[in-house]
Amino acid sequence: MNSNIWLKVTGLSGAAAVALGAIGAHAILKKDDYMKDTWRTANFYHFINTVALGLTSFHCTGRKRAIVGGLLLTGIVLFSGSLYTIVIMNDRKPFASIAPYGE
Repeated sequence: MNSNIWLKVTGLSGAAAVALGAIGAHAILKKDDYMKDTWRTANFYHFINTVALGLTSFHCTGRKRAIVGGLLLTGIVLFSGSLYTIVIMNDRKPFASIAPYGE
């Protein structure tokens, strides 16, 4: 895989992080403080891993780039995705083992 693909994935992930941050700032207002904090945490880690994914496309080459990029993308989907889902579904139970966050 060339770095162009990982740059595109980084751009999509960054755009999704911005959009989800805006949703959290405007649409999650009716949720309780725990859910707002959960959304903020998901969005924060989404942004941090997106930056790391972008840096990976510049600093890693070949197979190492694919492995590191894949792991970072998997982390975004599993951790941040499960936290976003917890807030959207307003239920922590089914995802507690994927993202052990909070109580």
